[in-house]
Amino acid sequence: LHLTSFHVTNLQKDAAEKRKASLAVSAGFGAGSLLLPVLQVINQYGGVSLQTICAVYSSVAILLTINSFFVQPWRAWNALGSDATPNFKFLHKSWWPNTVMELTAIKRKNSAKFPQLNEVLRSFAFWGECFWFSSQLFLLTYYLSTINQILFALGDASANTADVDSLYNNMFTRACVFFNGFGWLWSPFVGYLMVRRSIYFRVYLEIIMALAMSLMLTVPIIEVQVVVFLIQALVRLQLFSNHFAYLGERFGFRHFGLLNGISSLVAGAVGLLGYFLQIYSLFVANGNYGLSYFFVSGFVLSSCIFPFVLRRKDRAESEGDGTEALVDDSDRERNEEGGDKELGGKITDHDDVLTTDSSYDVFVGLLYSIDPSYDACSVKDSSYEAFLEYLYSSSRGAKLDQKETTIPEITFTDDEAQVEII
Repeated sequence: LHLTSFHVTNLQKDAAEKRKASLAVSAGFGAGSLLLPVLQVINQYGGVSLQTICAVYSSVAILLTINSFFVQPWRAWNALGSDATPNFKFLHKSWWPNTVMELTAIKRKNSAKFPQLNEVLRSFAFWGECFWFSSQLFLLTYYLSTINQILFALGDASANTADVDSLYNNMFTRACVFFNGFGWLWSPFVGYLMVRRSIYFRVYLEIIMALAMSLMLTVPIIEVQVVVFLIQALVRLQLFSNHFAYLGERFGFRHFGLLNGISSLVAGAVGLLGYFLQIYSLFVANGNYGLSYFFVSGFVLSSCIFPFVLRRKDRAESEGDGTEALVDDSDRERNEEGGDKELGGKITDHDDVLTTDSSYDVFVGLLYSIDPSYDACSVKDSSYEAFLEYLYSSSRGAKLDQKETTIPEITFTDDEAQVEII
């Protein structure tokens, strides 16, 4: 489900839209947890057995799995230049790929805009982000495993022992579950950050909020934990939105699944440290789980090394080659009317797509990726015809026969997404 959803992110045409898609997917996954308290109410007050709920839930999960398989195309699909045509004739032989080699041939060539996989796996840009992601995810998973004990120790208990179904029982624990599912309400705020602020700013802000959440969990006042519920929902949405958007934007989507798998594996291994913290809380701190969050806070704070070093490296690299940092520039505020497509002297919006789309933005982006000296602003009319007229009168972007009297036709070649003037 994760892979299917984030493939949709790759189909968006530029960096800003990809970040919005990443946010939407992360918010959707978070909102899915609202199903749990609903199922609890159905079981507790509706008289529906857990066996029936699990049977229905499993059936839905199976259907979603089948859907995720069928909605993904076998072959490379031009999302920007053609409409998707559903084909459900899976009983026909032609629907399936002929050989395994035909499937492997789908993989695109490496893009010059992004580093090779071996370079990525040796870079601080990947492992630094992996460390940041692991530390923040550790906080969230450890929080979910200890919050019930923390609330119980602070006085959250059954107020009506005569009626176990009373809503007044364990009120803070119930509230925690609901707040966890309402993280999508932070989407407008996180969406603004994703489009308008740099990756460095977004990561720093997420670390600050995570640190505040971790420290508040050490405060022995149960009412303070309501603020923790709110911050936790924000931190989770920020973390996953930034993480998935960063991997695709920084390294491209060719190895997105692999890099995501590595970072998730590392984060899972780091999460095992929570077991030792729980042992400490039980046998050393006499059941005071709040004390363990001082260690968690230090871990969260240490992840500041990622945005700090990344920014310095990007600046040093940009000063060395005379260009501006890619990641920093990709967070530049875009012109709302024209849409600023420039990303660190390169166009990355159309990096992995084939297109025959005749829209002005697509032509401008692809031409700019070939010839950075091209000035899209000099084209006042954004129509397709005016753009072709500009191509015809300009020697930047293609060598044209000045004796031609007709507007040339534009087509696009293979995976390199180059522009060819016929």
